[in-house]
Amino acid sequence: MNVYSTRCFFPSILCQLVKCVSATSCILFQLLHFTRMGKGKAVADAACKFCKLRFHVDTNPLVKNLDKNDTLKPRCTNARDCRPCANFIKNEEEYADMTASALEKYLQDTANQKVYDEKFKEWCATRREGGRRARNRGVCLQNRKL
Repeated sequence: MNVYSTRCFFPSILCQLVKCVSATSCILFQLLHFTRMGKGKAVADAACKFCKLRFHVDTNPLVKNLDKNDTLKPRCTNARDCRPCANFIKNEEEYADMTASALEKYLQDTANQKVYDEKFKEWCATRREGGRRARNRGVCLQNRKL
């Protein structure tokens, strides 16, 4: 009788141990996933791949009267670029025709990055003051139906 109870006891302990380990690994996976993804937000040390400003840390360059919640946010949930850069690139003649990957490679050169930063700061300053820079007129006129 004693031997029989010992045989049944060990499998039940192993079964409980396996359940505990699988539950723990599931919880650890979820914690890792939500820590990395930030529940839809970019990680605090992530930065825009074009202007190099940090998400949720640096201030939004387009906001005139800053509040403590006016931090730079990604263009959309999992984007690696910010909304100001997306608008700037779309409206700047030099960068409008480049793909995102081509522009990222182009900006790896420090001289090109410096020129981009200067133009971006100038564009943000005019937008903050209410000015709007016209889009590339050549492209607009070509696409317009007469």
